[in-house]
Amino acid sequence: METRSSSASPEESFALDTLIKVLRAAGTLETHVSEWLVPHQLTLTQFGILETLHFSGKMNASLLAQKVLRTCGNMTYVLDQLSTRNLITRDRNPDNRREILVQLSQEGHGLIQDIFPYHATRMDAFFKVLTHSEQHQLGVLCKRLGLQERRVDLVSPPS
Repeated sequence: METRSSSASPEESFALDTLIKVLRAAGTLETHVSEWLVPHQLTLTQFGILETLHFSGKMNASLLAQKVLRTCGNMTYVLDQLSTRNLITRDRNPDNRREILVQLSQEGHGLIQDIFPYHATRMDAFFKVLTHSEQHQLGVLCKRLGLQERRVDLVSPPS
């Protein structure tokens, strides 16, 4: 589907068309992951936290928020939900009492160990439409786009 606007240049129209494709692909992937988490009563963010803690171990809540691309305010809410289900524990860092350290509980370890292999299999099947080379290229391109957030020279909004 081509996106055209009378006020958009050909380059802008091409960028808008690319945006639509990227958002549709991301939406499809998010749906693909989210739908199988429902029976486990997990959201995509909750799963991301459990997965991050499983592979990276105990970490402070701020770093965890950065890793799963969430705000600290949202992170507190999600961590409350996981804590209520006894999937994580939160403790003050003995070396810095202002810092909260988050780690998987025994129940959290059990859950992520049970469901992660299926997740890995599903992701492998999902991405089989791309060759390994294409998957690598997609990863490189997504990383490049993700780093755009840090650029300060992007176009400013109209005043």
